[in-house]
Amino acid sequence: MTPAKEVGGDFYDFFLIDQDHLGMVIADVSGKGVPAALFMMVSRVLIKAHLQNGESPSEALGNVNNQLCESNEAELFVTVWAAVLEISTGK
Repeated sequence: MTPAKEVGGDFYDFFLIDQDHLGMVIADVSGKGVPAALFMMVSRVLIKAHLQNGESPSEALGNVNNQLCESNEAELFVTVWAAVLEISTGK
């Protein structure tokens, strides 16, 4: 694979929400270069914060979407898959 630019907006993350829940995110920001990378960082931080505050993936992504749309003059968007795994049960 040859990247189009040196930085971009693709990302994945996984993190503990608490001792029994693991948050997982895979996402791709539209665009290339520094603007996409900056939008990716904002998206990543917001998604992680909302999930760690106990919101379901649906609630978290809805709230993050509202926040990202507030001042998005470049009209960038992010396509996201997010899930929370309950470690003890596998659900």
